[in-house]
Order: sequence, then C-alpha cells, then structure tokens
Amino acid sequence: GVPELLIIYLLFFSSVEFVTKVVTAFGYAGVAESGYAFVIAVIAIGAISGAYSTEVVRGALGAIPNGHIEAARALGLPGARIFGRIIAPQMLRIAVPGINNVWQTT
Repeated sequence: GVPELLIIYLLFFSSVEFVTKVVTAFGYAGVAESGYAFVIAVIAIGAISGAYSTEVVRGALGAIPNGHIEAARALGLPGARIFGRIIAPQMLRIAVPGINNVWQTT
C-alpha cells in the first residue's frame, strides 16, 4: 500500500544517474537531458500497473481449487500441460475482469 505519487517522487529524485546511463546505453542520449521526467513517469507507472496486475493474477491462481490440479496430477499430466490445459483457462476467466479494472489515477 505505497502511494503512487511517492513511488514517482522516489524514482525521480533518486535515480538521475541510473536513468541517464540506461537511456544513453540504448542510444537516446538526447532524451536524458530533455525527457528525463517522462522516462521516470513511464517507469514508475509501469511498475505500479505491474504490481496491481500481479496481485490480480495471484488472486486468480489462488481461486482455482486444488482438487483440479490434484486430479490432473493423478491422470499423469506433466506440469506444463497442467498449466496450459487446466490452470490457465480457469485463471484467465477469473483474472481478465480484474485486470480490466486496473486503472491508473496518478
């Protein structure tokens, strides 16, 4: 529960040298001087959205009954096939509405 504005301030005031090196490494040296605030905003909002989306997916994975996974293991399905055929369809059915509700208001 960290406020979004605090994350933006923290990144903006603490990572001047880091962002300058990363942007220069990708060949955008001019952006380092002029668009520094934009780069920080993109990184901060991306991290915040990623955190919210991860929580939605974690909740969707937790909502799948363990009996479904145990039944797939009893049938002898390998782990990747269990995820692709049993876990992922149920997880997406639960997670997609929640991910659509992730809005950024910063």
